[in-house]
Amino acid sequence: MIMTVEQAAEVLHIAPKTCRALARRGLIPAAKIGKHWRFDQKQLEDFIAQRAAEKQAPVCATPPRKILEPELAAEYAGRIMLGYTPAPIGASSVTRSAIRNERVRRATPVWADLAAIKIFYREARWLTRRTQLRHHVDHIVPIEGGTVCGLHVQHNLRIITAVSNVRRPRRWDPQAPLP
Repeated sequence: MIMTVEQAAEVLHIAPKTCRALARRGLIPAAKIGKHWRFDQKQLEDFIAQRAAEKQAPVCATPPRKILEPELAAEYAGRIMLGYTPAPIGASSVTRSAIRNERVRRATPVWADLAAIKIFYREARWLTRRTQLRHHVDHIVPIEGGTVCGLHVQHNLRIITAVSNVRRPRRWDPQAPLP
């Protein structure tokens, strides 16, 4: 079956914009017909299986920011999932948490090593208990970036103190050295 960018992005669990960028760079199987990218479902499934078997580092990066009460979620969802709308003042922490969890889910590709990701969170909890300083699992390339969005994969995670995480800028600078 031949798929559009949106359909392929959904299969790959990445943003359509990221899907186009990967296709343009030749990192995923695709063909450009006129102005539009097209993807063969079988080739994409084979690609996902191959990446999962190899457990390689991510080839790029993916989506999104925060929200308010559940009844307003639908209204804000599109802009929030794209990462361009900050959480409204007064947004409950439960709503913020639910939105963040959805963003993380959407930024997690099917080939991600979930066991390796879980180890980061377990290690952060252990460090918090051991040092009495709160630690966070941080995305090196933010999943909420304005110019680039990182994937939720083990190669894009690091453990830092909560104070450092809160104080650091939310925008990714490609010129800055990686930690």
